[in-house]
Amino acid sequence: MSLTALLQAARTYTTTHTETGDTIETSIPGLSLFQTQKAGLIAHPIYQPVLCIVLQGQKTVATQNRTETFAEGHSVIVTSETPVTSHITHAPYLALTLQFDMPLLRDISAALPHPIPRSTQSLFLNTPIETTILDCATRLFRLTEHPDAIPILHTALLRELYYWILSGPKGAMLQACLTPNSHTARISNAITLIRMNYTTTIPTADLAHAARMSESSFHRHFRAVTSFSPLQYQKRLRLMEAQHLIRNAGYGATEAAFAVGYESPSQFTRDYTRLYNTSPREDRKHTRAA
Repeated sequence: MSLTALLQAARTYTTTHTETGDTIETSIPGLSLFQTQKAGLIAHPIYQPVLCIVLQGQKTVATQNRTETFAEGHSVIVTSETPVTSHITHAPYLALTLQFDMPLLRDISAALPHPIPRSTQSLFLNTPIETTILDCATRLFRLTEHPDAIPILHTALLRELYYWILSGPKGAMLQACLTPNSHTARISNAITLIRMNYTTTIPTADLAHAARMSESSFHRHFRAVTSFSPLQYQKRLRLMEAQHLIRNAGYGATEAAFAVGYESPSQFTRDYTRLYNTSPREDRKHTRAA
């Protein structure tokens, strides 16, 4: 299989699903497409553990301390929930994204004949796509053309894909998020607690307890895994939800600020403007006009 074949299949799929916007969820669980015709598009998502294959175009992805270029023909492994700033630098841009089924990924890892050596912890690994992964991802995506086959073949193709990832050059890095007692897995427990309670102030001691670490160790490993401090991470969650409320639910700035846990609307406006380069009021005005 070639990248061109997968690109063509993805393009065909997008032409029949344009009503869903830039992100298109396919009929295969966890598999989606992202497309845009506009260079310069900037977003501030929190990446989940995924495999991403860039089919066309290019974008830069920045964390607090690292910037990467995701180019056509590259596959990207994201190992943990990571707040980033993404910037489309070459358009049209089209990418295939597969959220990892973590229990299945752990099963495949445990079944490998030889333990994979631990690697240096990294938020994501960005390399030219291997032929084995490209071939399997193409066959997985082509199941969208045969809906009746998805329940029967989907899991088998996922198992094959995970095998090629785990046994290849990206495999060692994934071990950090698969091992239950690893720092990455423990920090994930704290992230879950923050996500469930992002509108309230969570004592650091409670987060450290969830991660089964001392407070000093927790802060160090949390920043290593996410590139953010716990407070910065919670703030990003609040601002993302506030933007959703402003753009999609018609909330005003003050209403959105209190809804996501801010006590000061003026501080909320400053943080929102700093992240999104526009005030909540202007963002709402622009959305309503559009």
